Amino acid sequence: MKPETWHSVDQVMRQWPCTISVFIAHHLRCVGCVVGRHHTVDEACQAHAVDLQVFMDDLCHAVDGDWRRSRQAIQPQSPEALPSAATSSL
Repeated sequence: MKPETWHSVDQVMRQWPCTISVFIAHHLRCVGCVVGRHHTVDEACQAHAVDLQVFMDDLCHAVDGDWRRSRQAIQPQSPEALPSAATSSL
């Protein structure tokens, strides 16, 4: 069994803890959010303007243990790509 779009985000993170890094990398603020019990993965992606198919691919890769090798895996941004306010504290 793998994550589905209709699963709640809370259910996904509890059943597959390895997916938490995917939520964080896609800037979904679902980790620890009380709404996560009620939001489906689809609703969370819509609320955060995240491409559902890319996100689901990354979730499935994480569950398979190969997310970091996935062609879709999001790489951390370099400091030059961040807004100046974000880098002033670095």
